[in-house]
Amino acid sequence: MINKILQKFWFPIVVFSMYVVIMFVLQLNDRSPLPYINIVIYFFILLVIKENISKSHLNKNIVQHFYYLFLYLALFTSFPIVFRPVESWNFIVYVYFEVLLKLFILSISISIALASFSNLIQKDSHKWVVSILLGAVVVLINFFPFLKNPLILDTGTHWPIWQVRNYVTMVLSIFALLIFWFRYYQKYFVVSEYLNLVIFLFTLSNVIEALHFVAYQHQLRVFINGQIISFVLNILLLTVWYFRLLYLNTDISKENERYLKNFKYLNGLVSKPKPSFFEKIIPFISIHLIAGILILGVSLIIALYLINKITFYLLLNTAFILITVILALFFSFSSIRRDWQNAVGILFRNTKRK
Repeated sequence: MINKILQKFWFPIVVFSMYVVIMFVLQLNDRSPLPYINIVIYFFILLVIKENISKSHLNKNIVQHFYYLFLYLALFTSFPIVFRPVESWNFIVYVYFEVLLKLFILSISISIALASFSNLIQKDSHKWVVSILLGAVVVLINFFPFLKNPLILDTGTHWPIWQVRNYVTMVLSIFALLIFWFRYYQKYFVVSEYLNLVIFLFTLSNVIEALHFVAYQHQLRVFINGQIISFVLNILLLTVWYFRLLYLNTDISKENERYLKNFKYLNGLVSKPKPSFFEKIIPFISIHLIAGILILGVSLIIALYLINKITFYLLLNTAFILITVILALFFSFSSIRRDWQNAVGILFRNTKRK
């Protein structure tokens, strides 16, 4: 499958790779190769998603949303790097790139949440339009001062406000995804194979972004380069999308997809024909470990407040986002583990005696 993708898209791959290499040689950003590697990975994710679209039958609209997101990331992530040395354009390009990216993220999150309400809006295209309109309203209100005058970031005094506006947008995105995960957990809605993992990684990236802004509000330096986290998430996303493409080319995918299309009628009566590879791995990831780490984080924040290192406002702000994170991760992990358990039914057995 990899050879087929390389043969099919060899020319755009070569051109795009040369473009990124030139940027790196010119050292337009910094000496670290990670930002450039991440851009290349965005492009490969885009190609794999493109191959997914033609073979997707269930939740095809969700696949298309991620295609548009990575099309934007692949084509325009380099713009802030290219225009960074140009003083008259660097902040303008940076602000508009980030605002449009937040619009994509928020719109996709809202659209996924709306998709879990099958009777709310019938047509997928209408859900996407409503999601974009809602996202645009939030983004315009939230970032209006910066859209009106991007150069105010040049002074440095408006960076805290910019970070808070980004934080608010990411929290709203997480809330929308939390609605989806809750309804998915309650079996109001199902998604095609591997898409639950894609949405989970998308949720996780939003959570990490929001926690990054929380760290900024606490005047804490991130202990690890954000590009490393992005690299790991991008590799995971590329892997999941590729395995989904392999899955869609198998005979069992037709049977599984048919089962999922009739989920409302078959659930509880007929087990899904065959679990996917990643569904076998998920049950071994401990929810208690993730929750324990987050609870430890909340305890540390409270301790900082008690010793007068942070304000009460920051305490409430941090507790709010961490509780949201815990709920989102709980419902997402629990949903994926439950799907695997229902499909196979051998990992967790009922130990009660009859």
